[in-house]
Amino acid sequence: MKNQTDLIDRMASLMDKIEQGTIDIDKAGAVIKAADVVVQVMKTEAAIFSSSGGAMRPTFLAMDYQPRKPSLPAPVADEEAEQERERQLIAQRKATLQDRHNRV
Repeated sequence: MKNQTDLIDRMASLMDKIEQGTIDIDKAGAVIKAADVVVQVMKTEAAIFSSSGGAMRPTFLAMDYQPRKPSLPAPVADEEAEQERERQLIAQRKATLQDRHNRV
C-alpha cells in the first residue's frame, strides 16, 4: 500500500473478489484486519496532524505538503505601543490615587 487511495482501491478489489467468489473468505478477513490496522494508524496520524497545527506530516499523505508557518510574535512597534499604553494607565491611576489622597 502506497497511500490511502491505494488502500481504497485494494479494498474495492477485495470486495469484487469476495462477490465473485475468487478469494477465500479467511484470506479476505486477514486482509480486512490488516487494512483496519492501517486505517487506525491513519486516524492517529490525522489526529496528531490536527493537534500539532499541521507541523507533523502524516506518513500516509502522498502529496507535496508545506506545513503552516508558526505564528510570529507581535511586531516590536506593537509591543512598544502596548507598553506605552500601560505606562499611561499606571500614571493615570497614580494621579487618581494621589488626588484622592490629597482630598482626605
